[in-house]
Amino acid sequence: IDSDNEGYLYVIDAKTDVCFVYNNKGGFVAQIGTKGKKKEFGYLYKPTKVAVEPTGENIYIFDDNSTLRKINVYAKDAHGAYPYSRHDKVSEKVSSLKVNNYKRLMVSYASESNPQEINFFNKDGTIERSLTGKDSFIVAKDYEVDDAENIYILNNTDDVYVFKQQKLLREK
Repeated sequence: IDSDNEGYLYVIDAKTDVCFVYNNKGGFVAQIGTKGKKKEFGYLYKPTKVAVEPTGENIYIFDDNSTLRKINVYAKDAHGAYPYSRHDKVSEKVSSLKVNNYKRLMVSYASESNPQEINFFNKDGTIERSLTGKDSFIVAKDYEVDDAENIYILNNTDDVYVFKQQKLLREK
């Protein structure tokens, strides 16, 4: 589940393999995606995570299909519908999917063999920056961004690390 600045809720329904949108009063607004088959790119098959830009402009849905793991991007149109825009393939299972206030998609992966990393993707789906264990955390249990400038990372020993988002976007 995620929400935007207007209070709209975006809820993944695992039974029907779609995402439902509700307004701030709980009224149904729209359905994002349709149930599909494993190898059809534009459809959802086993969606598990949703992340929404604060403006509600773009919605990202992780589709945990073992044949094709992907993050689907849906862009809200002028009529309030959410047509399919594109997908980006991912190789590992996504453990967390969020959007920061710079409209960068933040993705962390669940992997037993590699230290966890949080990747920042820009609008075209390319990685802009990665935070990894060398940045003081081995496993990020959770992370969050505030309305101003910070990203907070809770590591596996319950320590919190704070990073400035703007600085992260400039560093390589």
